[in-house]
Formats: sequence, C-alpha cells, structure tokens
Amino acid sequence: MAADPPLGALEKIEIRLALEDLNSAFTRCLDHGDIDALVGLFTEDALYTHGARRSKGRKAIEALFRARTAAGPRTSRHLYSGLTLEIESRTRAAGTSVCMTFAQAGLPPLSPAVPILVADFHDVYVRGDDGRWLFESRRIERIFEDPSAGGPVGMAAEDRAARESMAAEDPGARESTPAGADRRSARVDRRIAGVDLSLEPPSTFLFTGEVCTRSYRLNRFAFDFKDPVVRERFAREPDALMSEYGLTEAEKALVRARDWTGLVAHGGHHFNVIKIAAAVGETHLHVGAHMRGTDWEVMKETLPRRIDLMPEDLA
Repeated sequence: MAADPPLGALEKIEIRLALEDLNSAFTRCLDHGDIDALVGLFTEDALYTHGARRSKGRKAIEALFRARTAAGPRTSRHLYSGLTLEIESRTRAAGTSVCMTFAQAGLPPLSPAVPILVADFHDVYVRGDDGRWLFESRRIERIFEDPSAGGPVGMAAEDRAARESMAAEDPGARESTPAGADRRSARVDRRIAGVDLSLEPPSTFLFTGEVCTRSYRLNRFAFDFKDPVVRERFAREPDALMSEYGLTEAEKALVRARDWTGLVAHGGHHFNVIKIAAAVGETHLHVGAHMRGTDWEVMKETLPRRIDLMPEDLA
C-alpha cells in the first residue's frame, strides 16, 4: 500500500486556517452560550480537562457547560492567541495557544475590565470523514489566575478536593505551624470569646452567583461610588440617586440606616458596601465593628496592638 504523499504548503495553510476557525468557534460559542454548537466542536469521546476536573465524552462536556449557564447570567470573553501547530498528517494535529479570560456574573456593560485567568490550551485535533476538524482533547493549564474568582462551575471545589486528597497522602506537604501561632490563637480566642466564628450561615453571608444576580442593582449602585460625581450626587439627593439605580425600598432603608451588615446580608458585596461607608465618613474598620455587632470604640480596645499609620481620629 503506497504511503500518503507529504503535505504540500497549500495543504498546511488550509489545515491551519481550519484549526484557527475551530479555536475561534470555541470561544465564540462559549461566550455567547451556544452550547449545542460548542459541544459539536468535540469528538464523541473527547476529553476536556481543566485543573482537577475531567469531562470525558460529549455528554459530560455538555453537562459541564450547561451548568455554567444554569448558574445565572454570566458575561465572558475569551481572547486566544499564539496558536502553534504541529501537523502530524492530513487527519491529525496538535496545538497550543494562550487564552485570556474576562468573566463576571451579570449582564453587560460590566466593570472593571480585568482578566481573571491567563491559561495555556493544549489541544489534539482530528479530522473526520466529513472533512471537519474537531477537538479530540483540550487541556487547560492555568498560568495566571485571580484568586478571588471562583472559576468555571465545579472547578474550585474539585481543585480543593484534589489538594486535600494530596495532603492526606503526603502529610509533609501541609504547611508547618509557625512558632508562637498557638499562643496567638489562644490570645485571640480569649479576646473574642462569645463571638460565633462559624463559616456557616447565619454567621457568614454567602456571596453566590444567585445572590450576585439578585442584588445586581444594589452592587452596581455601590460600586459606582468610586466616581466622585456619584458621591457628590448622593450627598445632595440620596433618594433620587437610589431610585435611578432601581434600588428597592428595603435596600434604600438599609442605606439610609447605614446598616452595613444588613446590606451585606441583603446581597451587597463587602468591597462595594465599604465604598458607600467611605462616602459618609466611615472606614472599613467601622464596617467591621458593625458586622461584629459592636461600636468601633469598643472593638478598638480588643485589638492586640496599635495599628501603624492609623488615622489620628481612629487611633
């Protein structure tokens, strides 16, 4: 049986263009929620790997991406570049590229425009009998990441489980306890005796995708306090400004009462709520005291030492 003739220059260009189209289709379908078309870019038994999460086969890949859309409105843009190919034959190739991801819960326009992930894509492509190129596998290797971003559905939890499993297998991998840490912990425990430190509700307010979507107008209102024009308007016409942002009567009442804990419990993100506090002359220390259920002057006495560079009016 005669061997296939070597690939000509024109054939290599045609394969490259087809694979560039395939990569572009992946980001376009992912960003615009076209799950059917997205799944159709993979072979029936494709493997999609991201961190500790592995999705094998089209059904598993479809379930993964449908879970992303079911979590509520989410806007993303994936910008890929630097595609490098190793064309093995007329029906098989491997490639690597770099992808930068912008993503937030909610609908556009959104801010800030900050990437949450830069990753390397490691792919294997195959050409079917119909002439279409598909992903046989895609492995995502995270290079830079925003630690505050939860990532795709299931990824953070599965990665955490994987790290815990590795720590169980190798106890030496755990960080050692610094000298004096036990003494410091005991001192802190005495100082905050009677305070519930549980990480479960109601002691902790969970900021989930559902909460973020439900409280979008409140967080947009608070986030915009970075703009001096918004702060000045709030000082003059707080009710009119809150109405323009579409705040509910309950949300307006919480803002008027300077109820920082209530705003967080209602779905306000802590880093947004402190922007409102700053506009009315309170710091994150005042907000923290409010969340602890005490006055700042009382809370200040529990601090282990004077905080360096604390403003004189707070020291």
